[in-house]
Amino acid sequence: MKSNDRVDRDGDRLATSRLRRTVAITVLALLTSLAAAHTTIRSTVPANEAVLAHSPAVIEVAFEHIAQLTSVAVVVAGHPPRKLAFEPVGNAFKFTITNPQLAPGRNELRWKGLSSDGHVIEGTLAFTVDSSAAGPVAPPQN
Repeated sequence: MKSNDRVDRDGDRLATSRLRRTVAITVLALLTSLAAAHTTIRSTVPANEAVLAHSPAVIEVAFEHIAQLTSVAVVVAGHPPRKLAFEPVGNAFKFTITNPQLAPGRNELRWKGLSSDGHVIEGTLAFTVDSSAAGPVAPPQN
C-alpha cells in the first residue's frame, strides 16, 4: 500500500506541475496579446504640441500597430467641437487629415478608434497656431 501511495503522490505532483506550467503559459500569452493589441501613436506630422505659424495643409497620424479611426474632432476653447474628415476609412497604420483649418490659438484634435482586437482607443493631440511663430516679416524689396 505504501508504494501505491508514493505513486499517487508522484502522479499528483506531476499533474500539479503540468497544470501550473499550462496556467503560466496561458497567462503570459494573454498578456502578450493584450499588450500588442492596444496600439499607441508612433508619430504625427506636425509633431504633437507643435507651435505653428499657420494651419497645416495636412496632419499625418501614424500608429504603432494597425488601427481604425472612427472619429476626429478639433476643439478650440469657446467653440463647439468640429468633426474632421480623415483617410483612409478602414484599418491602417497611417491616417491623413487634409485641410484641418486650425484656428489661431490652441487646437486639440480628439480622436477615437479601434485597435486590431476591437477595443476602443482614444487620445488627444494639440497644436497651437501662432502667427508670430513665423518670425519677423521682411519688408518688400523695391
